[in-house]
Amino acid sequence: MAKTCDAPPRNGSPFASGPRPAPAAPRGGGRAAGTLRGLGAAALLAGSGWPALAAPHCVREPERTAFDIRAVQSQLMVVALLCERQDDYNAFVQRHQPSLLRAYQEVTAHFRRLHGPAEGEQRRDRHVTELANAQSQEGTRHGPAFCRNTEPLVRRALAAQNAGEVARLTATADVTTVHYPLEACAPPTTAAAARAAPLPPPPPREAAIERDPRDEEVASLQAKLDRLERLLERQAAPAVRRVATTRPALTPAK
Repeated sequence: MAKTCDAPPRNGSPFASGPRPAPAAPRGGGRAAGTLRGLGAAALLAGSGWPALAAPHCVREPERTAFDIRAVQSQLMVVALLCERQDDYNAFVQRHQPSLLRAYQEVTAHFRRLHGPAEGEQRRDRHVTELANAQSQEGTRHGPAFCRNTEPLVRRALAAQNAGEVARLTATADVTTVHYPLEACAPPTTAAAARAAPLPPPPPREAAIERDPRDEEVASLQAKLDRLERLLERQAAPAVRRVATTRPALTPAK
């Protein structure tokens, strides 16, 4: 089950004021913490140039999914560092690289949509840093039990078939997230949906009435039957003998 860490806002920002102190990492001291910062910085070296859009202050559904995917990836990064499971993390990244890149782009687009290009990227970087710090502090707090507790997460992440299954791990596995107070965007209103709906197709034009060729065959056959009936009637009628009569020539009377 995901654990959420609250971050107090500053100047209207939903994020904490500045990064948290770096935690003391087990089995590696500053080297693990430095590697974590290096991996966090490397994860930010992807994509740029998304245009600023009209910005309702809410989280769209694809953006929420992208936040969840990034939380899982960050958690696995911390597990790799604290539990020496770099091979598992690399296998996860290779398996889901296209989905991870799209999630990064979606998160970046979200912050740029709300805050513009420059400030949006700063807020994205702050969010990524706070997320990794919160997860690392959680691992340090649990000590050796952290690696045992996150074993199911690693196993299920490696077995995930698609981005949706990865995102759902934030709700069903041991993933630490940071509180992000924006609500989900409301679905479009009926009027807006009606405007966006495609126009119905025009009614079909009345097709010209075509005669069925079989009609002509039936008519021809009916005509033949009529002629045959007339012929049979004539043959069945009794023959009428014609009697030739000769009229005597008239002679004048004497």
